[in-house]
Amino acid sequence: MISDPYIWYNTSRWSWELEVKNLCPEYSESWVAFDNTTASIVASYDHVHPVTNVGGRTLGTLQYGWDRIQLSDEFAKHVIELIEGSVKSKKVNK
Repeated sequence: MISDPYIWYNTSRWSWELEVKNLCPEYSESWVAFDNTTASIVASYDHVHPVTNVGGRTLGTLQYGWDRIQLSDEFAKHVIELIEGSVKSKKVNK
């Protein structure tokens, strides 16, 4: 996070926003070239802990337009590690 939260009017769908630093620009610039889908990311997770902070074991709600889910810390770390590993793997295979 590189800014303090900016609070929008209460009637806005998103009540606040903030500015963040992209921690993996190499992935963001060509994310479509990586074969990471929500299904494959969840399938590669060990499920010792839930995927979402409310105990969900899948990301199925995204398919129904629920975009306000919050990932569990453990699953978020898994996603970050997967992204970093994808970038490193692509560098090695060049």
